[in-house]
Amino acid sequence: MKRIIILLCALLAFGAAGCGTSYIPPSISPPPLDTSDLAGFTDPRYDNVYAFKEGIALVEKDGKWGFINEELEEIVPPQYNAFCNFYEGLAWVKQGGKWGCIDEKGSVVIPFEYDYMNIRFSEGLAAVMLGGKWGFIDKEGNMVVKPKYQDADNFEDGLAGVVLRGKWGFINRDGKEVIKPKYDGYRASNEQKLDGIITVFLKEKVGFINREGKELTKVKYDATKDFKNGRAPVKLNNKWGFVDTEGKEVVPLIYDRAEHYKDGIAYVEKDGKELYIDMDGNILT
Repeated sequence: MKRIIILLCALLAFGAAGCGTSYIPPSISPPPLDTSDLAGFTDPRYDNVYAFKEGIALVEKDGKWGFINEELEEIVPPQYNAFCNFYEGLAWVKQGGKWGCIDEKGSVVIPFEYDYMNIRFSEGLAAVMLGGKWGFIDKEGNMVVKPKYQDADNFEDGLAGVVLRGKWGFINRDGKEVIKPKYDGYRASNEQKLDGIITVFLKEKVGFINREGKELTKVKYDATKDFKNGRAPVKLNNKWGFVDTEGKEVVPLIYDRAEHYKDGIAYVEKDGKELYIDMDGNILT
């Protein structure tokens, strides 16, 4: 969903570094960026034209960037050093070494004063860097959460991941730390979000917490897979089992391999045998 926007910012502004922030520890590599949606077209006025997003396309001329609309009218002439695509009516642009925001008419709505930023507003807020620290602003440019963090992610469902003293935690929209920064990283898949579950990493171990910060399991597993259908495969001492959404080990960790449940059945392997188990761990014959 956001791959095209991330890639545009990455290409135009920072090379491979990109515009986003990291959910997970540095030891875990993010997936490669998807370039399949970046097909543009030729316009003799410009050196490059990129795909339309929200009715507006990014254009490049002599190393400067601007925008045209779907009628091919130039709404922002190529003048900026770097550009992120429009999202919810706003686009981040870079000028004089600083980032600000313009609207779809090309008017500057957030002044050029930020060192870096997350590429989009989420739930009305965007993470920005000022003086080497991250905070959050609203769409009018008001500083809602003062810069104090080493890193920050977008808000989702009222929470944003932040880094303080090298550890990840979570704040709400008022800036309150609802989950104290103490983890090395985190991951939250779309299905896990429905259950209010977050995967957390600490000292090369993995566990699960809820949105209030309660540890559903101890951060003790060597590996986990995301929750699907109310169960998550977990691995400890080279053996797999399953936990439920309350963190209970409902299937003992005795298997050499374990796959997600589907229609109440999971595929597992033990001692070279291929088996199927039900939600309670009973072997099906």
